[in-house]
Amino acid sequence: MDREGFFKMALRYVGGQAPGEQFDELEIGGEGVHELVLASSQSPIVTLCDFMLVEAIRQGASDIHIEPQETYFRVRIRVDGRLRTLMTPPKRLELPTVGRFKVISNLDITKRRITQDGTLAVAYSDTKVHFRVSTLPTAFGEKMVLRVLRKERKFSGLEDVGLDAPGTELLRRALAVPQGLILVTGPTGSGKTTTVHAALRHINTGEMNIVTLEDPVEMTIEGVSHVPIKEAGGVTFSAGLRSVLRQDPDVVFVGEMRDPEVASIAMRASLTGHLVLSTLHTNSSVESLVRLEDMGTPPYLVAGALLIIIAQRLVRNVCENCAEPYEPPDDELAALGINRTRTEGATFRRGTGCRRCTETGYLGRAGVFEILKIDSEIRRLIRQRGTSDDILEYAMGSGMTTLFDAALERAQRGETTLAEVSRVSYAFK
Repeated sequence: MDREGFFKMALRYVGGQAPGEQFDELEIGGEGVHELVLASSQSPIVTLCDFMLVEAIRQGASDIHIEPQETYFRVRIRVDGRLRTLMTPPKRLELPTVGRFKVISNLDITKRRITQDGTLAVAYSDTKVHFRVSTLPTAFGEKMVLRVLRKERKFSGLEDVGLDAPGTELLRRALAVPQGLILVTGPTGSGKTTTVHAALRHINTGEMNIVTLEDPVEMTIEGVSHVPIKEAGGVTFSAGLRSVLRQDPDVVFVGEMRDPEVASIAMRASLTGHLVLSTLHTNSSVESLVRLEDMGTPPYLVAGALLIIIAQRLVRNVCENCAEPYEPPDDELAALGINRTRTEGATFRRGTGCRRCTETGYLGRAGVFEILKIDSEIRRLIRQRGTSDDILEYAMGSGMTTLFDAALERAQRGETTLAEVSRVSYAFK
């Protein structure tokens, strides 16, 4: 049965109506709770929810968004970093659908005016896929987001992350150091956790005690101790990190440096015989130094602890099934500050749109990276509170490839487009 046929079946059995028609919202409380639980367990609603989960997994989505509107609700999935509409069912199906996900996520089905968080797991094609579920009350009902967590996802090596050969070698050398701090920076959804877990997998030889502190645990590695942060239960990053350091660790991954206390503990741990990896939400590698200073971390501590800082973004790949060469116009190059001479010998491509890429012209994503190696000169600049411009000028003079240049190189090889370079270059051009 195709999607349209399935959806009509669900409407016929549940009694939904088309967007724009009047509806009576099911009251929560008393018999309403029983009715909602009963409706949520009906076969068409179960099938509808299962369809959302399977379609998200099949298309490689990172999130499912269930968004209430006045006369209907919208279901969107995020694929390759961009949201696309999966369906817009009628309003009458909203409460049973949200209720179904609440039941299987162990959330309170009677509470609709407070936020809730839960988890669920489904078996699909011989693998278990986990979802982190969160609700948010809005003017038209509860918005629900299900984040796909592929905990069993495997990487065979650092090369699979997308680093080039020099970048891979820099990371390998940093991971071989017994103590110090490796920072991976970028906004939410830029692939930081994937990079860190690939690094942990690389050094997970069975000879070291590796412990992670994560909120939430998105992927697991056999032989690594993953500690979930539960602030409601008193397991915060700072408290958890103190406990971990009493467990004789060799390598510690701190999911995120959220406050000065966590940053200070992590820095000091990296100077006392531990290799520490962590993430930070900054736009570039050099800006991470500014953020650490703003958090009150002493410059001497930053200079002594840091080994390398990796800043990264994800750009969408051109769909190989419908890719075609094209010559970018001068105004497109000018918008990025590029002259025609710089693109000589480049092979620009773009996707025309096909069924495989759902007419977007893109399929899959790849990382672009900027690696700041903390050498003696940069340590001196940090201690002397040198400006970010001074540090950036020195790093580029020493051969560092910026995020903008890394993204442009991919576009010139035909792997992504200048539109993607423009989309992610707002922060690091």
